[in-house]
Amino acid sequence: SRGSDKRAKFIKKSKESVMEALRSRDMVLGGVTKTIVDLDETINLLSERLEYWYGIYFPELKLDDKLKFAACVIMIDRQNIDEAALGSIVGPSRANMLADIAKRSLGADLPKSDMDAMKELAQSILNLGKLRADFDAYQKSVANELCPNMAIVAGSEIAALLVAHVGSLRRLAVLPASTIQVLGAE
Repeated sequence: SRGSDKRAKFIKKSKESVMEALRSRDMVLGGVTKTIVDLDETINLLSERLEYWYGIYFPELKLDDKLKFAACVIMIDRQNIDEAALGSIVGPSRANMLADIAKRSLGADLPKSDMDAMKELAQSILNLGKLRADFDAYQKSVANELCPNMAIVAGSEIAALLVAHVGSLRRLAVLPASTIQVLGAE
C-alpha cells in the first residue's frame, strides 16, 4: 500500500509535468515551424509536377518563383494573352516577351479538361503559398513573444528553427555556446 502511494504520486507528478510541457508555447512554435518546412516541401514538390505537366502546353515558360509560375498557369491562354494581367505577375517587359514566345510556342494544344486540371493544381499551390505566408507571420509573432532577444539578434525565423530543433526554449537556454554554434551552422 505504501508502494502504491508512491507510485500514484509519481504518476501524478509525471502527468503534471507532461501537461505543463504541452501547455508550453514552445510546442506551438515548434509545431508551426515544422509545418512551414512541410509546406515548403509540398509547394516545391507540387510545383515541380506542375512545371513538368504545364511544359506540355507551354514548355518555354520558365520562372524561378514557383508561386508566380502557378499564377501564370492560371492566367495564360497562349492564343489570347492578357499582357497587362501577365505584367502584374512578371513585370511588363517580361510579359511582352512571354506573349511573343507564346504565339510561337512548341507546346501542344490541350483539351479544356487538361487545362482545367492544371489550373486547379496551380490554384492549390497558390493556396498553400498563402497558408505558408500566414504561418510565417504567425511564427514571427510567437517567436517575438517567446524569445524576443533571440528574434532580434538572429531573426524570428532562425529563433523559431532553433527552438523547434532543440524542443524548448528552456533546453536551448542551458545548452553550451559550442552546441548552439553547431546548431547555427546546420
